[in-house]
Parts: sequence; C-alpha cells; structure tokens
Amino acid sequence: LPLDDAQLATTRRTSLIFGMLAAIGIAVIGQQCKWRAGGLIAGVLFSLHPIAIESCSLAMIDIIAIAFSIWFMVGIMHILCLTANLTVDCKQKATVKTKHQASNKRQPGENTDSDAITRPTNRNSRQLLQRASMTLFTAIMLAFACGSKMNSLVVAATAAVCGAWYVAKLLHQRVKTYRSSQNHKPTEESGLRSPSANLVALSNQVSMLLIVAVIAVFVFIGSNPTLYGDPIDGVMALSYEHTLTADIQEVILGGRLNSVTERLQALAALVCGGPVAFTILCLIVTWAGYECIRNRSVGIVIVLWWSIALLLLIIWMPFAWERYTLPIIPPTMLILGAVTERAGCWLWSKLSSANRHWASTSES
Repeated sequence: LPLDDAQLATTRRTSLIFGMLAAIGIAVIGQQCKWRAGGLIAGVLFSLHPIAIESCSLAMIDIIAIAFSIWFMVGIMHILCLTANLTVDCKQKATVKTKHQASNKRQPGENTDSDAITRPTNRNSRQLLQRASMTLFTAIMLAFACGSKMNSLVVAATAAVCGAWYVAKLLHQRVKTYRSSQNHKPTEESGLRSPSANLVALSNQVSMLLIVAVIAVFVFIGSNPTLYGDPIDGVMALSYEHTLTADIQEVILGGRLNSVTERLQALAALVCGGPVAFTILCLIVTWAGYECIRNRSVGIVIVLWWSIALLLLIIWMPFAWERYTLPIIPPTMLILGAVTERAGCWLWSKLSSANRHWASTSES
C-alpha cells in the first residue's frame, strides 16, 4: 500500500504494545511452571530475539496473534494447575465437616462453628467465579488468536492434545474408583481421600477445557461475519485462500519451500542461526522434557507446545520468512529460560559448597 511512515506509526505502536504483552505473558507462564527466574529470563530473551523485534517493529498482525496465543496458554496452564487447589479444597471441606459434627455434640448454650462453615462456602463461590472468568478469558483469547492468524492453531492443537490426555486420565480414574468401590464400600471419610479429590479435579479440568472449546468456536464465528452463512465452508475457504495467496507469492517472489527437509533447514537457520545450534536446542528440549516427566512438572506442556509448533511448521511453512517461525519462539524462550535457571542454581550450589569447604579448611 502507498503509505508513509507517519500513517503507519499508530499501527506500529500497537504492534509494540502487543509485543510487550507477549513478553509479560511468557513471564507469567514461567511463574505458573514454578520457573521463577526462568520465566523472567524467557520474557527478556523473547524481547531480544531478532524475529520478535522485527515483528514488533512492523505494522503486521503476526505479533498480535502471538500475544493472544501466549495469553491463551496462560489460561490453559491455569486450568491444568487446578489439581492441587482442588485437593486442598476437599481437605478443607473434611475439616469443616468434622468441626460441624463436633459442634452438634456440644451443649445448647455453647457457641457453634457456623462461621467456619460460612467461610468455606464464600471461598467456594469466589473460586467458582474465578474459574468461570478464567474459562471465558481463555476462550476469548483462543478465538482472537485464531481470528488474527491461522498459525495460532499451534496453541489450539496443544490444548487439544492436553484435553485428550486429561480425558484419558479421567476415564482411567473413574475405572480405578469404580473397581476400588467394588472391592470395599467407602465410608464417609474415605470419600474424601485423594482418589476422589483427583476425580473431582480431573472432572472440573475436563469440563473447563470443553467449555473453552465451545465458547471459542462461538466467539470465532461471531467475530467473523463471513462465516455466518456456512461456518464449515467458510473455514475451508480460509484455508483455500491461504494456499492461493502462497501460490501468488511464489509467482511474484519465488523461493517456496517444497519439502520437509527444506522447511527444517530454513527453520533452523531462522530460529537458531544454523543446524548445529538447532541440534543443540533439540537436545536441550529433550533434556527439559525428561526432567519435567521425572519431576511430574506441568512444564511438560511447554515441551509439548514446542514439539507441536515444530511439527506443524515443518509441515506447513511455505516460505523462509521470519514471521512464519514466530509460533515456535515463545516455547523456545521458556525452555531456555528454565534451563538457564536450573544451570544457575546448580552453579550457585557448587560455589556455595566450595566456599563452605574453604571456610571450614581455613578455620581448622
């Protein structure tokens, strides 16, 4: 378009603001994964990456879609981290129930624990409102991300895999609970054990993920008037339009990537600067995934995010353009931030141990 810099200034400032929001979202995800320093490091690394800097400097939609995608993952991580809180809630209910039973045995003139019963009820109401708000927020972020740019389907696919995994866990937990109930009848106290708490947690998580998917579909269609007549055919038309645009760009510019090998080489060069650095990155991601599995960390979702982004990009990426590689940058920075934090803690422990050994030697 024949526009000068003054006419693009507002749009470029908007891109910069969304880039800042994306960096903040990456730091938040790091905190959700218990990577305190790692999340901050990841946000800084994202802000300093050349592809992110270029995306924040141009009047384009890519960084806006990435910002929505990152905050969608913030919502997904919040939903997947609810297990511990729900288990604590069940324990609190058990404590309140015990107090209530004890209060019924007191003399009529003594005070009861009605306040202790009312407080958890209010707390449960607040938690229900918070979860409903987070579910709505997550759905809107997904709809806006996919509505901005279709490569945001990377995070949608990540959430879909997480949802399928949690559905499988829920079914397994239900079968396990059913078999245990057949072996022995649960008492009132045994109904509050960890298997039942896990079942409640998984049920709530699966329900929230399903609600997110349904609301996101309605918001996505509602924000695209061209889809009102035939949503399914409209989505297929969007895919066809992307293919048609790529064909036109190939005629004008050339350089289309026609094989998985070409896409992988282009991705390695754009993200890491070459195949050697990209191979090292893959080894780091593999090690991070192993550590997350060994420690049962929710950070495995970030490794899954990176893996799905890599898979979809080497299947789909049409040209060796920096903006096409943007979906893999956030999980890459998060993993590097987590590994940097782990390496820093290990180095600090070694230095502290050496200092203590030197101090004990000098005293003796």
